[in-house]
Amino acid sequence: YKPEKNRRKHEKHQRKPIKASVKTTTFGSVQPSIKQGSQSFGTAISLEEIKSFVKDISDGGNSDITTDVLIQFIIDYPNDVDILAFCIGKIWDFCKANEDYKKSVISTSAPDDILQAMKTHSNNAQVQEQCCGALWALCSSPVNRKIIIRAGASARIIKAFVEHSHNEDVVSTGLGCLRMISPDAEARETISALSGIDHICRAMKVHSDIAWIQRDGCAFLSNCAVDVEKQQVAMATDIEIEVIINAFFNHPNDASVVNGCCFAIKNFTHEESNVRSFRLVDGL
Repeated sequence: YKPEKNRRKHEKHQRKPIKASVKTTTFGSVQPSIKQGSQSFGTAISLEEIKSFVKDISDGGNSDITTDVLIQFIIDYPNDVDILAFCIGKIWDFCKANEDYKKSVISTSAPDDILQAMKTHSNNAQVQEQCCGALWALCSSPVNRKIIIRAGASARIIKAFVEHSHNEDVVSTGLGCLRMISPDAEARETISALSGIDHICRAMKVHSDIAWIQRDGCAFLSNCAVDVEKQQVAMATDIEIEVIINAFFNHPNDASVVNGCCFAIKNFTHEESNVRSFRLVDGL
């Protein structure tokens, strides 16, 4: 098999994934095999067999083939949360570790498929965590971020916060992705329309003792505080001021949190009325 060379430039030019068929041996065991065509994976494959098959394929080192196999499983098993969590989790792992995988994944329907899984299983924290993580791993370049944003990631992640604000893993991965996409005006517009800032602030209050949530939360708020293109600064709300200051005082020895807090305060205080609001905080 020779992978196709035309990589995704926009939605209508995305490459078509390789399909797979299922072969049954004379001993009755199920063995998936790659092939071009319209036939998809059979329903007899167990999660353990999928794990073994994905390992064998990924050990071959071809990111296109491995990506296509994972996406086909996601498409073929849309209601199996264990298979979805595994396959999307593998996309997350591969994309974190390898730029080739990011190129392979972003060139397919994967962003849409991941967001559909989030929509279908909005009440499943494991699926939400893996999906947010996979989207986060893909956001390594401006081009990728724009694809992720236009696929609808901003709204879907905010909805994950609404459903799972008490789940540390969902909040951590969701904030990681929002931190990456929130500098984009289109993403901020969606976040604002869904009262996303308030939802993130409430999640920060729930997880006030988790340093990386406070760090990424403050970074997210600092991104939302300023609109560089319009040269505008947002009015700091009471809950934004509260979570920024709480993060500062709760994690005084964590340089990354303190830096995030200071950067958020810096951005907000480009507006004089915000300066007055922060001055009212005791001990600051």
